[in-house]
Amino acid sequence: LPRLMMWAVFAAAAALRCKHTNSSGQRLLTHKTSDAELRRRFHNLVATMNGTLKPEPSTRLGAFAANIQFEPRTVGYSINNAIATIYMQLGSYGQANIGDVFNGATANSLYHFPIQSDANLQIAEFEYNYWLNNVSLKNIFTAPATLYARSALPSFRAAVQRDYFSKTSLSCSILYCNVHFGRMMDNINNMLNTTAC
Repeated sequence: LPRLMMWAVFAAAAALRCKHTNSSGQRLLTHKTSDAELRRRFHNLVATMNGTLKPEPSTRLGAFAANIQFEPRTVGYSINNAIATIYMQLGSYGQANIGDVFNGATANSLYHFPIQSDANLQIAEFEYNYWLNNVSLKNIFTAPATLYARSALPSFRAAVQRDYFSKTSLSCSILYCNVHFGRMMDNINNMLNTTAC
């Protein structure tokens, strides 16, 4: 129940605006996440958690499905909460094939460790290297999210996973969502507004 409450708060707080502009400053795409879309995303998380939805493993929702079963204060639990939060904020936008990372053998070997262990930083480094080495900046639909993912260094990812997403505390999660994701969306918007197509 605390996880579902946390996601509901994220859904209620989300107001995603993305603007794509070309080098002449012409707007190519404007998107505001509708209430219906947020409800759909929330439903997808719950259905995946209940086993009634089997998402494509390579997707962000597939990444969420890869680590549902882990207990609080484990790497898997923390990663699961982080992915749910990102999914509520971005849906499939910029997901590349992130599910392949979290469904792979390396990630699976780290999920069961305590969040305070070295496995936390190892999985953060593993994901960071995926964004750094495997996702092109040439695709307009993934480039801004990729730029942001590349700016979140492994030490930052590990700290966020440990300090916010490993806990069941709703207040910690709300605080993180309000502070960080507001900044993240501003950063993505700024990158989108300055990215030439």
